[in-house]
Amino acid sequence: MTFIFISCTEKEKGEEKKSPKAALLEWLDTNYEEMLQRSPIQRTMQGRKDHYNKVDDMSEEAQDELLLWQEASVYKLKENFDYEALSEDDKISNNLWVYQYDEMKEGKEHRNMGYVFHQMGCVHTFFTSFVINF
Repeated sequence: MTFIFISCTEKEKGEEKKSPKAALLEWLDTNYEEMLQRSPIQRTMQGRKDHYNKVDDMSEEAQDELLLWQEASVYKLKENFDYEALSEDDKISNNLWVYQYDEMKEGKEHRNMGYVFHQMGCVHTFFTSFVINF
């Protein structure tokens, strides 16, 4: 006697639709990784050893380019995900991504107004501390 079992719910490969949560998390992970690729220093601070021999481009042009990239990512985030359909946890993730962009956008006009020397970290000590600690 031979039995053959066939499931009526089996889906073809690639046919499965991701849940909104999984899609949002995948989108955030992908974009965060893309943002990290712009910053060898941030990758090093996270313990990654790739691009160990490089430093960030700290020019105003690079900051403007990052701001434009973040603006485009926020636009895509709002375009691809219905905020009201997200869970409370997913809304927090969404809000944090948008908040980072808003902070950078608002800080653009004040980027050259910081103290050069202060107790919490200075331009002249950053690289020394970075090399010692990482």
